[in-house]
Amino acid sequence: MRQAPAVQVRCSGQPVLRRIESSLWATSAGVLVLWAMLWLGGSTVMAGGVALAVALIVAVVATQRPPRSSDKLMWTGQAWCLASTSRAEPVAVDAVQVMLDGGSFMLLRLSGASIATDRRWVWVAATPGTDFRALCTALYAQRSTPSPSPTDPHP
Repeated sequence: MRQAPAVQVRCSGQPVLRRIESSLWATSAGVLVLWAMLWLGGSTVMAGGVALAVALIVAVVATQRPPRSSDKLMWTGQAWCLASTSRAEPVAVDAVQVMLDGGSFMLLRLSGASIATDRRWVWVAATPGTDFRALCTALYAQRSTPSPSPTDPHP
């Protein structure tokens, strides 16, 4: 089986993906507040109003925060690494998992000992100049490579 081609894509920073991320934060906060108020015995109307207000506040705060530095996720043909403008050297990534595939965007989870906590989840989108198809090939090819079984005589 051939290896997936080397590819490099920019992570996060795209306005659409930032809006999706903020809406996820807002929805989560609203649902949590709604559940807590109903569990404490509040009225449905009041709980709904407070939950909506909290969701709107979280959405505004999430959209106003500054964008992260422009990271680049790279597949060298053998291994994954994450290059950041804040670091001189790329950081090795043990594994990249596709958590959400929206066709033209993906939410990826990175794992590795040297990955900072705030960089474990990254958004990647198909933008002009991005070889999104090569990224998809690299991401899904790593999952389809069969691991040799202990009884298999050929490695």
